[in-house]
Amino acid sequence: MARGSLYIALLLLLTFIVVNVIRSIISNSKVSFDVTNFFGLSVYTAIGFIILAFLSFGFHYFSRILFYYLFPAFRGVYT
Repeated sequence: MARGSLYIALLLLLTFIVVNVIRSIISNSKVSFDVTNFFGLSVYTAIGFIILAFLSFGFHYFSRILFYYLFPAFRGVYT
């Protein structure tokens, strides 16, 4: 039960870290992420989207790893 709580806290901390990194990349960047103006996009916008995609995929895979350990930690607790 304590391990499961630790995994939940780690997942919550990871979620807040990734959200803050993505928010700071978008809000503090000099690169335009305004996709409504297609012709105003540059190569740096594409690179920014690739970085955001890597952050999203990294969060997804790390959360899958945590769920792999999280579900057995709570097995039999709520039956």
